[in-house]
Amino acid sequence: MTKTAALVAITLLAFLAGVKLSAQVKAAWPWPDSLEALAAAPEFHTALFENDHIRLLEVTVNPGVSEKIHTHRYPSALVMDAPVPTRSELTAADNKKVTLPPRNEGIAWSTPQCVLFEPTAPHSLTNLGTYPIHFYRIEFKRMEGNALMKKTKY
Repeated sequence: MTKTAALVAITLLAFLAGVKLSAQVKAAWPWPDSLEALAAAPEFHTALFENDHIRLLEVTVNPGVSEKIHTHRYPSALVMDAPVPTRSELTAADNKKVTLPPRNEGIAWSTPQCVLFEPTAPHSLTNLGTYPIHFYRIEFKRMEGNALMKKTKY
């Protein structure tokens, strides 16, 4: 086998491995990219920063407004910088609804409050109150986990 033929074969194998891996990743996430938050509900989600590791979204839902159905593909931390003195309603894609209580009672707002989420299936949030709901969502596009301990440079 010539050097060129070997290089072509290696390139083809790498391409096929990439296609297979891409298909596995796509298969693991069953919803279309069109349901991703920035694509499906851009009027509620603003990307403030993004790189290979994280994406920082600012989320605002005004009083009496419902988000469009959307997903969040990556695990995330929802960081609230102010009280949510209003009730809200979370609706799943199958129209099951859960009423969420206000997040202001018994919380000292000298520091942000955080809630952790796994990747989130299709849903919509409705603001049932008279104040805007505002928070930041840090999506972790790539988790280092224990592999970080093996790195010498980050």
